[in-house]
Amino acid sequence: MSDTIFPPSPPTAQEFEYLPNSSRIYVKDAYDVITRKELWRPFREALLSRGVEPNTGFMFTDDPLYKKIQHSIASTEIGGGHTGFTMGYVMREMEFIALHGEPAYKEMYTRSR
Repeated sequence: MSDTIFPPSPPTAQEFEYLPNSSRIYVKDAYDVITRKELWRPFREALLSRGVEPNTGFMFTDDPLYKKIQHSIASTEIGGGHTGFTMGYVMREMEFIALHGEPAYKEMYTRSR
């Protein structure tokens, strides 16, 4: 798999305008957190090397990197409003972006409309 190249700065809310309003703010917030903390490469490498435990998913993981990412997301003003479901959803969205890039993520959503 080739290296995914991410933008030098987080996208603005407008760049996520293709997402439903109900999830846009959470996806953007998580994306911003992972970008600010420079965790895209380690996240992608972890996903490729060890994946996510199918019985626990992200929500009940013991993986220190995945826990660090979730804790960082949950410590923002927006991320503090996550439920277990929304955190799991956002982590799966971030997983897709980490593995395939934001352009492929946008294409996936705009194609399904």
